[in-house]
Amino acid sequence: PHFLYNTLDMIKCMVEMKGVYEAGEMITALSDLFRYAVQNKEPMAELKEELHNLEQYMLIIKARFGEKIDYIIDVPEELCSYHILKICLQPIVENAINHGLRNKRGKKKIDRVVVHIAKVAVE
Repeated sequence: PHFLYNTLDMIKCMVEMKGVYEAGEMITALSDLFRYAVQNKEPMAELKEELHNLEQYMLIIKARFGEKIDYIIDVPEELCSYHILKICLQPIVENAINHGLRNKRGKKKIDRVVVHIAKVAVE
């Protein structure tokens, strides 16, 4: 993992030197996703960590789809300290995008799936 992070950081610096800052942001988000996945072997994480991981994922998705997709993460603060399975929200949101929004016309928006998953996960 250390080599991977260093390589991604080097690529980030190279693209930012060329003025491609959006690509640099995507590389940072990807690096953060990898780091989150391997840094801690515990199967559980606080919901706030899962939400941060989801934010990094959505940064990459927004770079891919631009203004065609939007999202809202609105989870009550009192739920953020609860523990849920690590890396469980990202695949659900990914499936919502790939299977629920793929054929939808116009602007696509994810706003409820994360809140409902978060509530069920902590109950």
